Amino acid sequence: MSGIGQSIVVTSGKGGTGKTTCTAAIASCLAGLGRRVLVIDGDIGLRNLDLVLGMNEQVPFDYNDVIQGRCTLNDAIVSHRKIKRLSLLAAPMSIMPGDIEPQVFRAIMRAVKPFYDYVLIDCAAGLDTAFQLAAGAAESAILVANTELVSLRDAARTHQLLREMNITDCRLIINRLRPHQIKAGEAANIDEAMDIAGLPLLGLVPEDETVIACANHTTPLVLQGKTAAGLAFLNIAKRIDGQTVQLPKKIKSSPSRFVMPKKKD
Repeated sequence: MSGIGQSIVVTSGKGGTGKTTCTAAIASCLAGLGRRVLVIDGDIGLRNLDLVLGMNEQVPFDYNDVIQGRCTLNDAIVSHRKIKRLSLLAAPMSIMPGDIEPQVFRAIMRAVKPFYDYVLIDCAAGLDTAFQLAAGAAESAILVANTELVSLRDAARTHQLLREMNITDCRLIINRLRPHQIKAGEAANIDEAMDIAGLPLLGLVPEDETVIACANHTTPLVLQGKTAAGLAFLNIAKRIDGQTVQLPKKIKSSPSRFVMPKKKD
């Protein structure tokens, strides 16, 4: 996934997987690695990326203001005050995804890409207009899922739609991982998760209470020092950036009681 001006959509299909937290943390870590990073909030009408990044008081404009001629693109892009090389382009809250033409959103992407090493789009939950808008402007995808069957099945469906959009560079993050459930056979193990989603693994992020605390205090996770989730996101960022970082060892599990979907003939 590495490359100058690489555009990556972070998506999940299902809500509640921690997709926005993943987007913010990965972007922050890539900036910490010295890369120029722009994050675009694709959740039109329900933006939260500015809150997770602690930038909610820094956002005077959004990209609909740019489209409507109320400001320039430079005016709408704001730099993080504490994380160097990280910038945000916020989503509008007063309109719906269908109010923005896909070609216009793609034009914004073309305009910003030359100035950044990575552009990450935080996609809205679901597979409707907002997903089509965000994914249609990206070259590759990161799918965020948990070890629940519903989450993995939605990831598989999302992956299928991405392939239909000719986005073939897709990888999987298992977020909010609870090893004790896997060991007890109460959740899909990593191999099962990869099989169901049909995706190669980019990283595993353990359940970490610090993530919730940071979100509630609108403080970026990477500013909290060494945490289990923070280290996982740093390793993920390194892999995206082309570095060789060994994946965590597979978690040994009891004979699985996880309900696997039947494969079609």
